[in-house]
Amino acid sequence: MNPAEIVWNFPGGATAFGIAAGAALVLAALLYCFTLRKLKLRQRLLLGALRLALLLALLALLGNPRREEIREYVNEKTVRLGVVFDVSSSMCANGLLGSSRLADSLRQFEEAARPEGKVEYRYFTIGERLEPAASAESIRPLAGAPSKRTVFTNLLDSLRDGAALFDSQNLDAVVVFTDGVDTSDAQPAPALSALAGSRPQYRIVPAVTELAMHKFLEFRKVEAPARAVQNATVPVDIAASYSNLTGSDKVELAITDDRGNELFRAEGKRNGAGGGMMFRAELTMDAPGLRRYTAALLLNGRKHRETVWCLETVKRNRKRILLYQGTHDWAARFLKNAVASENRSELEVRRFNAELPNNNFPSDRELAEYDVVILLNLNRKQCVGGLEKSLHEYLKAGGGVIFVTGNPVIAGEYANSPLEMLLPVEFSPNLNRSDRKHALTSQFRREIRNYHRGVNGGAEQRFLRAQEFSYKPTRLKEFTLTPAGEAGPMFRLPGGGEIRPGFLDCAKVDAVKPGAQALAFYKDEKGAEHIILAVQRFGRGRSVVLATDPLWRWKLSLPSDRRDSEIFWENLLSFAGDAGKLGDQPWTLGESQPVAGKPLKLRLSQPEVPADCTVSCEKESWSLTFQPVSGKAGLWESSFTPARPGIYRLRSGDGAVRDFTVAADRGNRELDAPAPNLFLLRQFGALDNCRVLAPAEKLDLSDFTALKGETLTERIVRPLWPTGTLLALLLALYCCELILRRIFKLV
Repeated sequence: MNPAEIVWNFPGGATAFGIAAGAALVLAALLYCFTLRKLKLRQRLLLGALRLALLLALLALLGNPRREEIREYVNEKTVRLGVVFDVSSSMCANGLLGSSRLADSLRQFEEAARPEGKVEYRYFTIGERLEPAASAESIRPLAGAPSKRTVFTNLLDSLRDGAALFDSQNLDAVVVFTDGVDTSDAQPAPALSALAGSRPQYRIVPAVTELAMHKFLEFRKVEAPARAVQNATVPVDIAASYSNLTGSDKVELAITDDRGNELFRAEGKRNGAGGGMMFRAELTMDAPGLRRYTAALLLNGRKHRETVWCLETVKRNRKRILLYQGTHDWAARFLKNAVASENRSELEVRRFNAELPNNNFPSDRELAEYDVVILLNLNRKQCVGGLEKSLHEYLKAGGGVIFVTGNPVIAGEYANSPLEMLLPVEFSPNLNRSDRKHALTSQFRREIRNYHRGVNGGAEQRFLRAQEFSYKPTRLKEFTLTPAGEAGPMFRLPGGGEIRPGFLDCAKVDAVKPGAQALAFYKDEKGAEHIILAVQRFGRGRSVVLATDPLWRWKLSLPSDRRDSEIFWENLLSFAGDAGKLGDQPWTLGESQPVAGKPLKLRLSQPEVPADCTVSCEKESWSLTFQPVSGKAGLWESSFTPARPGIYRLRSGDGAVRDFTVAADRGNRELDAPAPNLFLLRQFGALDNCRVLAPAEKLDLSDFTALKGETLTERIVRPLWPTGTLLALLLALYCCELILRRIFKLV
């Protein structure tokens, strides 16, 4: 409450009051300056002073004199504070010093929970889900005893669902005690979005008590096709996760087939004591039939984990290839002969023609019949009529596209275009029109100019005439292979040896896109490297860029008995065309690593109702019953609980097969990676309504518990002029004046 103040407001302000006071002084002086009875000076001054005092008092009353004071009242509010404790196994297990992370969190909360106002606490726990708790004392028995029922921590999804619960309970703030370990494979984005949109303020307190660690190594995912054509090279991507490994630990991946042959072995690249690693293997499908493959994770030379899958190899069919060119090109004849010589493919040549429907490019239905589409010297203006959109869908469905041009201007036209989005490279948009001149044309024009400048006849004339009909082949530039090109099959001869194509013209490539592979480049006179062959997967298909001429000059430069050109084109067409033969796996497992004794969701993708579907292990077999997945046509779901560890086989009625490994229940996965995940927690610190404490920072709840309600302000005004004291003062002045007038015999 502020101290009381006396306030008055005269009409017109201080200036008006001064004028009025002066007028009162003049009036008082005139009243007793001229009287019927002569008065002494002292008498006049006394009467004038009384009259002036009365007039000034009346003027003061016109200013509304009053006493004002302001009072503030605080509307006391009960602060609702949510307290969330992570009670997962990594929080409950005792640390190296004997205390668990949960016990340390409870002690830290008790030290900070000294309320300065009205505080109402609401308690919650996080394990597999967010659950309410009666009090902090009810949570204490969990400290030091890891819960056997909690095999994973669903931290992120619990916080995501808790945001709506915290809002519904009108919580002002929420404090979360957790170590950030989440073993549910959930993504942080939904939880971050939910907390950012909720009303409470959040404090996240990291629990960093050090726990005893043991080495952890596990498969996370195996991505392999279900089918492949014979002699094709199939990519297999395998992801693994690890933690608590030392620098001297060696992790390897070995892949063997069902005959016991080791097909692949590589050492994993690790970054730190925990994280993930990726392996990519290229397997060659030799004989038709169903084959089982086994991948084993080796830790320091000993088998640590194992998983299996199967892949069906089918016989190679004759490929259909479309060559679509912008203009008539000499290379079309050589490509047709190269394809015909292998007798494995048939090539159809089409040329851009604006007068024909769709510019003579196949319709979507016709396009699906081709295994590979070669775009040869096709400029940007000729990519009209939905060609780029058709190629996009064609690649996604498993087709192969080979883009061939050695013209830098044509390549530059495709920079930042929809077609470039399908290709593995980014073309240079910086065009130089002089680059469009053919190298041989430039050389011919240069020789003509030199002839007219310096040759006039005589011996020189006879020498030139002798040289007119002599052939001078231009020296070709040679491919330089990258490590990926040397390791792959594209530049290999069947009997051993290496293919090194030559070219004359090349287009400028700015960069290879992420995920793509450069297979070949060449060095110019200045030593700069220019990518000329790159590949990538796009959807189920593959796209290739050959940024040179179509290599027909290289064919002419080879001896007649050499078939390097034909073999190179056959390898290139097989690489691009075999991608579409890799069938999708119709079976999908709900868990990347199934565990014995736990339900496993199975999904099967096929247009009709699944029938005669079974799952088997050794000599036992079980039938499966499927239900349609809501909102997804052609997708069916079932459930199966494997009773014991082993290798299981799924088989559908139409013969689709998938093998998978069921591991023994290793207990609590939570303790496989017990290190606090501070990286995950720091992501929450980027939110406006959330703050993550540093590991050594002490928790302070005063900014929450000291929250007050609304502050109400009251203004109290007490007028002074209607009081009896002021009225008595005025009457006293007036009576004194009347008495003195009587005494001085003025009346």
